[in-house]
Amino acid sequence: MGLYISLWYKGEDGNSEVFSANITHNLSEMARQVDLYGVLWHPQINEIVRAEQLIKSLEAGLEKLFCYRVDLMLAYPPANNWGGWEDFYNFVSKYLEACRKWP
Repeated sequence: MGLYISLWYKGEDGNSEVFSANITHNLSEMARQVDLYGVLWHPQINEIVRAEQLIKSLEAGLEKLFCYRVDLMLAYPPANNWGGWEDFYNFVSKYLEACRKWP
C-alpha cells in the first residue's frame, strides 16, 4: 500500500490525467522530517487544489532532502527494502517537474 498522486488537466475536451506516481507509506516519516508530509499525504488540509500551490513546498522539501541526505538515509533505512531516500528524492523531483509543467 502506498501514496498515489495524480495531476489532471481540465481542458476544453474534458479532463485528462497528465501525471501520476506512487510511493510507499514507509517514507511518510522521512516526509515529515523535510516538511513534505502534509502537502503530499494531505493536500486538502492545506487547501491545495492546484499543482502550482505545491511548487514552493516541493522545492523547499527537495532542498532539505538533498542537504540532509546522509542523516535521512541513516535514520530511515527501508525496513522491508521498500522505499529509501533515493526513491523519495526521485519521487519528489518528478512530482515537482510535473507541477511546473502543468501548474
